[in-house]
Amino acid sequence: MQKTIILGTEIANAKEAELKRILEGKNGKSSMPIESYDKWPDEKHLYNPILNALDSALCDMSHEFEKSSPEDRINLRKSISMDEIYTLLLFSKRVSIFAIRTNDPKILNCGLNSILNP
Repeated sequence: MQKTIILGTEIANAKEAELKRILEGKNGKSSMPIESYDKWPDEKHLYNPILNALDSALCDMSHEFEKSSPEDRINLRKSISMDEIYTLLLFSKRVSIFAIRTNDPKILNCGLNSILNP
């Protein structure tokens, strides 16, 4: 039997989950930087990203996350909005390129923390 695919289902489910997260009021204040990659023209593409202030701030946040208690990690995860999750996904892609360029896996840990522990 062939499975029917309905376009837009995933984003609709994500928006519904985001609304539920907000309405429950358990989300807390996000510790994500206020900036987004929109601030830097051409930084959403991945063919030649340049390390910027947002990358550094997200890497710092990743290090703080690593040192946090399990309870603090849960609270941090709950505070991150759907849009911020997309920022973290783009960040993880960017740092993988930076790690390849520099042959330094330490920055890759920042990206892994951002997607494995959102």
